[in-house]
Amino acid sequence: MWSFGREDRFYLKNTFVPDRIIRSLCSKVLLFIGCDTMKPENTIRYKSKKFAVRIVRVYRYLTLEKHEYVMSKQLLRCGTSIGANIAESECAVSRNDFVSKVYIALKECSETAYWLELLLETDYLNKNQFQSLYNDCMEMKKMMQATTRTMTAGKQL
Repeated sequence: MWSFGREDRFYLKNTFVPDRIIRSLCSKVLLFIGCDTMKPENTIRYKSKKFAVRIVRVYRYLTLEKHEYVMSKQLLRCGTSIGANIAESECAVSRNDFVSKVYIALKECSETAYWLELLLETDYLNKNQFQSLYNDCMEMKKMMQATTRTMTAGKQL
């Protein structure tokens, strides 16, 4: 268990841990979640949250303007779930837990693409509305596929 000792030094079970090791661990964690070297707008967390906001707006549009309630509710659930699972993955307790949460987000992303396609084919969304949302969905899907591929390289789940 980590704790602060005197003079803000870290101790692990009463063993002093040098500052350089702490800085090294912190930088690795920041790189892992994409906070250190990447611009925030290039991270999956940022993109999934912005996507969720767009999905909420599409849901409002579909229910208020088009009076469509069933497919739009499904889109709302899976489209906002992507970001929620990504946020949850940041607090994973293990590598397997992290990969599991990203896989769940990946599945939700695939489901979102399905509902978007269905809304297009049933004329609830026009081609421009669909294409914009679908492109963002596929971009996030590729990012999550790359993440899961990297995290599971050499390991079988």
